[in-house]
Amino acid sequence: MAKATFNLQQFKSEVLSKGVARTNRFEVFIPLPNCLRQNLGDVSVESTRLVNLFCENAIILQLNIGIVPQRIYGPNYQNPVSVDYGGESITLSFLVGRSMRVKNFFDKWMRGIVDPNTYNLTYQKDTSKGYTVEMMISQLDEQDNITYSIKLEDAFPRNIGLMDLNMASQNTPHKLNVTFAYRRWKYATEISNRTISIANAAERAIDLGIAT
Repeated sequence: MAKATFNLQQFKSEVLSKGVARTNRFEVFIPLPNCLRQNLGDVSVESTRLVNLFCENAIILQLNIGIVPQRIYGPNYQNPVSVDYGGESITLSFLVGRSMRVKNFFDKWMRGIVDPNTYNLTYQKDTSKGYTVEMMISQLDEQDNITYSIKLEDAFPRNIGLMDLNMASQNTPHKLNVTFAYRRWKYATEISNRTISIANAAERAIDLGIAT
């Protein structure tokens, strides 16, 4: 009789020695878009630090390959014909501080995409007014080492969610859901071996040359 390949002792040893990835150990990095660099006002690298620090909920995106069945003889062959990067949108949830700087950051970003007075659209990749960024979503271990990271290309906010106001809700922090559009995502190998603390997003931005 054939023996199973599963071994309980090996499983326990692997988990105890190397651990498992935890859903609460993650980091999101959203750099400052060009459309906010030219007219910072009260939006700055400090705002990006708060946005990255206050991200409460994120996801590692899925990847789908579309197939077309083809029958030659017998069962179908499954032929890949396309790739889908998780629907091209992702929703992140952010805590909002008393100063409302996180909300203000995304308000100004969206105004940089569509002018609220003229309704003119900005060119995505304009070197001075472009509004797309390369977002990073990273899985961390217990020592804040990045163990896996993806980069979202051409990302920008397409929807800012409602923020409920309720006199009956005492000591309830505000949360803001922001939906981002993006073109595709890919494995971010260039930063996979870095060690970065959750709280130092501003220093990380300067180190990577993404924000100044």
